[in-house]
Amino acid sequence: RVGLWAIQAATPRWHEWYLLGRKLEAQERQKVAAEMAEMDPIAMIPAAQGRFLFQFGTDDFYVPKARAQEFFAAAPEPKKILLYDAGHGLNEKAIKDRAAWLETGLRLRQ
Repeated sequence: RVGLWAIQAATPRWHEWYLLGRKLEAQERQKVAAEMAEMDPIAMIPAAQGRFLFQFGTDDFYVPKARAQEFFAAAPEPKKILLYDAGHGLNEKAIKDRAAWLETGLRLRQ
């Protein structure tokens, strides 16, 4: 039996994505953030069980390094963070590292 959680957006807070590019007043932005807060990955990950791999580009416009570190810090052990000289799309090394981690970190066999 294999259990795997994958958060593709890799953002600690959903409202950051929802509000991306939207022009709202500060009060409205805060309202959206408050309404979405209980669904935020950063609110749920401390209670999650499993092994966690976080991969981020060091020059990611959508998930700045400070946000990535904050998300990583909220996760329970065992966890690993990998940072790459890349933007949001990561790079070939990230893909290879992910495959290696899936094999060893989740004890998968080919």
